[in-house]
Amino acid sequence: NSAAFDYSLLVTSTKNGKQIADYNLLTAAKINEVLPQLHAAERYEGLTGNALYVSSKIAFGFNYIDATLDITHDNDQQGDHGTHVAGIATANRYVENADGTYTEIEQPQAAAVVLDYRTGELKAIVGSRHRPTQRKTLNRAVNMKMPIGSTIKPIAVYAPAIELGASPASVVYNMPVPIKGWTGSDGKDTWPRNYNTSSYVGPETLRNAIRKSNNVSAAQTLMTMVGVDRSVDFLLRMGVDSDHIDATPYGLSLGSSGITPLQLTVAYGVLANAGVYQEPISFLGISDSDGNVVYDSHAQQERRQVFRPSTAWMTVDMMKGVISNGTGSSAKIKGQTVAGKTGTNSDQRGVTFSGMTGWYASAIWVGHDNYRPLSSKSTGNGSAAPIWQSYMSKIHQAKNLSDRDIIEATPDQLGIVSATPCAVSGQLATDACRNDSMGYGTVTDYWYEPTVPTVYCQMHQSMTVCADTGMLATEYCPNTTVKGVVVIPNGHPLSDYVNDPEYGPVIAEYLGTASDYNCCTLHQNGYTGGVRVPVEDILRPQSAHFAM
Repeated sequence: NSAAFDYSLLVTSTKNGKQIADYNLLTAAKINEVLPQLHAAERYEGLTGNALYVSSKIAFGFNYIDATLDITHDNDQQGDHGTHVAGIATANRYVENADGTYTEIEQPQAAAVVLDYRTGELKAIVGSRHRPTQRKTLNRAVNMKMPIGSTIKPIAVYAPAIELGASPASVVYNMPVPIKGWTGSDGKDTWPRNYNTSSYVGPETLRNAIRKSNNVSAAQTLMTMVGVDRSVDFLLRMGVDSDHIDATPYGLSLGSSGITPLQLTVAYGVLANAGVYQEPISFLGISDSDGNVVYDSHAQQERRQVFRPSTAWMTVDMMKGVISNGTGSSAKIKGQTVAGKTGTNSDQRGVTFSGMTGWYASAIWVGHDNYRPLSSKSTGNGSAAPIWQSYMSKIHQAKNLSDRDIIEATPDQLGIVSATPCAVSGQLATDACRNDSMGYGTVTDYWYEPTVPTVYCQMHQSMTVCADTGMLATEYCPNTTVKGVVVIPNGHPLSDYVNDPEYGPVIAEYLGTASDYNCCTLHQNGYTGGVRVPVEDILRPQSAHFAM
């Protein structure tokens, strides 16, 4: 195992002539990548017996490594952000050394990565708040498994859902009603809590769900449109290691998965690169002392199409809204197009932000090594995104980079069209949808053309309602009007709870009283109480099947 050796390497970058051994964290990552390739080039059968010989060849200059490290990027990332991090919380950690002494590790810590997603070249890796003073220190950017919170949603939930036929306009139900398969400690179906308990809104598009980072919507999208196994498969294809994936509904939609900043950056880079995964590389190649190329990283780089370009474009477009008018507003960079997603772990046990510009993708994590909570006010937008914005803006300014779009293609070129479905069902709108009693109406957004809905709304029915109460009209209601009211079809995710005494009223609150089959209780002309009319036999098609 190459990690068992202490390499004292002098590695020269032919790009800038710098000895990058001074930049220890990226050097360590680079050596881990270079060493197996040198062994292969020398035709050695194993690492153990020959590691010292090959490392000595590097150390004495017989091989030269053309590095991808950009000194400007590294300096900007490793710059003085300590004041901001320290303001989140302070509880330093002490680690016992072999000689019985203790080393104090400043807390909280931070880690970040910058990637050129068009080439797969790593431009910066920062694994701690301060420059390391010795080799083989903990590199949090590549070696930790801290949960990433809601930054997982674009890559494990929303992009997979769109790839499988959904759209930014697809509808889920952000309300406190059980989600099938989302089981609690008692084994019964339940639902996650939104970060802000007042954020239940009823029917919600995927675009609004990611912009507001609503947990209920993410959970329902995962469970009804993607599934756990397919979500895991997408993450694996984006380069996330299986042992960093918590293959549970909670781990995939809310981010208890411990994905490293490096893996998170690469996964976001897949979306920015029009859905194409490129193996991240920390060096361009290896040549011997005579200039002969021993290894060409780009020639050996693994590539694969993970998402359709249309899927990547729509997901990135949704994440632009997170920055312009959502939970990631602190990541705005003047003069640059930015898309991304925030993440806040349970009880503020770490915060993250991952995003991209037209030039680079980058992810940052801030937290305690021992998973201790940060300040109660810490959030991805308030604590991680400002640091991301600081070093990314400096990188773009230092390199004089003008603005450009993240995916440089038009919707038409990618087969994306605009469509206007029902805002409650996500299916083709009818007059009843447009005249919805709750005012939901329709929503216009992008779709991949082959996935545009072809079935008319199965949820809305035009019915006569009391103009005073909004309930189904009786013959005694003096003022009536015709409105589109919702009746839940068989097979719909909410159908099991329509007549439930606990959740039926909740559905009625968000979708309209017809969902609970209530007739007007104000105008009864001698009736002694409210009347529940079993209208489902009339209004619910017996063969209806709702497909989200």
